Amino acid sequence: MKFCEKLQMLRKERGYSQEHLADLLDVSRQAVSKWESGTTYPEMDKLLAICKIFNVTLDDLTNDEVSKKNMQERKKNNFSNLIYTIIEMFEKSIEIFKNMKGKEIGKFIFDFGLLIVILLFCKIPFIYLDGLLENLFTSLNISYTIYIAFYSICSFIIKVIYFILFISILIYFYKTRYLDKWNGPKEESIDGKKEKYLKEEDKEEIRKIKKVKERNFVLFDVLGSLISFFIKIFLFFLLLGLCFIFVAFVFILVLSIIASSKGIIVIGLLILALSLVLGVGVLINLNIAWLFNQPTHYKSLLIIFFTSLILFASGGAIFSYEMTGYSFINEAPINALKKEKTYTFKMKDNTYLSDYDMDIYRNLTFLVNENLTEEIKYHISYYADFQEIMVNETANDTIYTNFSYSFQTPKIMGILIQNLKDKTLYNYDKLKTITIVVETSSKNIEKLKNNCLSYEKKWYENELTIMEEQYQEEIENLTRENEKLENEKYKYIEKIDELQEKINELEEDLFN
Repeated sequence: MKFCEKLQMLRKERGYSQEHLADLLDVSRQAVSKWESGTTYPEMDKLLAICKIFNVTLDDLTNDEVSKKNMQERKKNNFSNLIYTIIEMFEKSIEIFKNMKGKEIGKFIFDFGLLIVILLFCKIPFIYLDGLLENLFTSLNISYTIYIAFYSICSFIIKVIYFILFISILIYFYKTRYLDKWNGPKEESIDGKKEKYLKEEDKEEIRKIKKVKERNFVLFDVLGSLISFFIKIFLFFLLLGLCFIFVAFVFILVLSIIASSKGIIVIGLLILALSLVLGVGVLINLNIAWLFNQPTHYKSLLIIFFTSLILFASGGAIFSYEMTGYSFINEAPINALKKEKTYTFKMKDNTYLSDYDMDIYRNLTFLVNENLTEEIKYHISYYADFQEIMVNETANDTIYTNFSYSFQTPKIMGILIQNLKDKTLYNYDKLKTITIVVETSSKNIEKLKNNCLSYEKKWYENELTIMEEQYQEEIENLTRENEKLENEKYKYIEKIDELQEKINELEEDLFN
């Protein structure tokens, strides 16, 4: 591809007229016309200026072996050029609005107002889909935490899809209807006269004004470089997050495939996971291309992205239908192994239950057995596949319950797989539940409660004493600091008095 053809192509892509390009290069329109016809060739300084204006390399511009396709591919996949293009669109928009007349402004407002109204009406199907999802998750009778998690994710994805479509249609409409039809600024004039009818001194004044405008574009170049730098930092961290999300969706996809091999019908979940893997994969590919200025095939990625949207919609519908066949029981899984242990301790005057004030995962009850006058039986039941419990008596007659999580992944997964086969889901959070029954005589129960209250009272008194000592020490330090400041204050007052006496003496000497 020859230089003359490249120059003409680049000028038309930017929407510049020959006159406008000539003004930017400070040459005549005839010179640009001769360059494009191949009659003459620009000098080196003009070639460098052309490279800067169109954001291409000198090799791209002068090497005849560089084809039109190669130039477009390089320009297309250059991140810096993307930033420059955005800034150029902004500059061109300013020029468009500056040259708009009242009638054209009214037409612009009417066009965009009508388009926005149409797009707002198009939001109704998305709102309806969001309502369907909410009703679906509500009808499943699942726990509130699971309901909020799944519904929030689905609702967010629906809102993001609508927002992307909304913005994309607005930008496409504005570009095709206004930016692409803009042929550059009209000829400069002074007092309403066109440039070609002006005197030479007036033409020189216009050229000076254009040079000032051209120098102002340097500010946009610097701004573009700064924006490019910060956007690349943002894209880097975004890439890390997308990679993490991609791995998570691949994990879900693999689990769906394994579940299908086990006879669990989760076609909807499998399609959903596949669609999310494809969608996030497209975003990662674009992110890498923009971050490292790598070539990429946008048409192929766009096809894959819309395919993922179709798969997401169909997978969501299938998954919703499949979930209607499941029932939810607000109890721990019936096939989970529940273990029971009994510990016997001797009742002493100072025996204390360290876990009398149980946290949310435990339930403690007292069982009266008048035959146990000197003993305490500690009955504990828990799910051994999830945690392990040990009860010990410390040196100060405290019965201490120690629990640690021992998540048995194969067993828990086996329980979940069986539940999915039975199409019954349980509240798996209840696997953390520990039930404790303290069996002894009523007299011992009363003594245990009193000991617990007494211990807590002593503990609070001890904490209060420690806090009082700390505060008292702080008060003493502040008091000493205050005394020190007071002493310094009196020193300064004495110094002021001395200086005031000297001033009075000087005034007396002055008047005498």
